[in-house]
Amino acid sequence: MYRKEVNVCSPLRVLDRSIHGGLGKGNLGVVMARAGVGKTAVLVQIGLDDLMRDLPVLHVALGQTVEHVQCWYDALFTDLAQRTELENREAVGVRVAKNRIIAAFPDHDLAPERLQHTAELFRNHIDFRPAAVLVDGFDWSAHAVAETAALLGAYKAYAKVIDAELWMTARTHRETTGAHPTDLTPPCDEFRGLIDVALFLEPHGDDIEVRLLKDHDQPAAGHTQLHLRPRNMELVAD
Repeated sequence: MYRKEVNVCSPLRVLDRSIHGGLGKGNLGVVMARAGVGKTAVLVQIGLDDLMRDLPVLHVALGQTVEHVQCWYDALFTDLAQRTELENREAVGVRVAKNRIIAAFPDHDLAPERLQHTAELFRNHIDFRPAAVLVDGFDWSAHAVAETAALLGAYKAYAKVIDAELWMTARTHRETTGAHPTDLTPPCDEFRGLIDVALFLEPHGDDIEVRLLKDHDQPAAGHTQLHLRPRNMELVAD
């Protein structure tokens, strides 16, 4: 397949249809799951989908290293290229890397000023203007609810200013989500008004179902027909 054909056939087109066309600029999407289930893998594949369409991506990794995140992108791009028999994969890989910036910080704190400074640094020096900002590792419980809400509001406001989508991850816990949640659960339930789209990764043995818990102002459908394969953390559609 050529790169454009890969985009058309991407499982994330299923997600676009599930959320009525996509997340939207200045909106916040959240990938929710317990530790180790696959939040980073899904976030990276959201980023790869944009990168395969020549859309620049800023990936902000909290409590991680650049090398760790880079390994995720490399592995998932390699799987994608092999599975789709991607033409000119080396050239496409170069384009993907050129349009992606990974900013890693050792702590889990992301002041709005830090996000803005990071984005503006790359814009001013290399004219990098992300179409998507991905934030992995944010600690939703580190602050009081009002303070966290203010942080999320500031992130969204800045994403709107730079005309970018904003995706974040959120770590859940079995005792507060239950086996099959149908609505937002802790730590995200307090921020319903700020979250536009919420995905939940629900493990079932050798399958991880990607469920839709919030869909803008529409009733969430629950099922997305998307699954995450634990073997290689690859998103697939029914």
